[in-house]
Amino acid sequence: MTRYRFEIDKQNAIRIWDNENPNENDAPFMFQPDFPDFTPWASKKQATDWAKVFIAALVDPDSEFIAGDSPATHPKLRPNEETEEN
Repeated sequence: MTRYRFEIDKQNAIRIWDNENPNENDAPFMFQPDFPDFTPWASKKQATDWAKVFIAALVDPDSEFIAGDSPATHPKLRPNEETEEN
């Protein structure tokens, strides 16, 4: 079993659970109804793609990409010492 699991509901909202740290109500640790900038998901596929990148970045701190804040910035390169502005 993978550490994180997610579901996309009929409104394309994302719920993410941590299988290693379940709570007594099996409540998700994250609810993402749209992009972080409040842009609604255009489709179930778009929400699914975002959730997969988000989880991949949680699992692997060296992953190349992180989930973007908007459709225009998703996915985005993970900042590192070379790409961060001082």
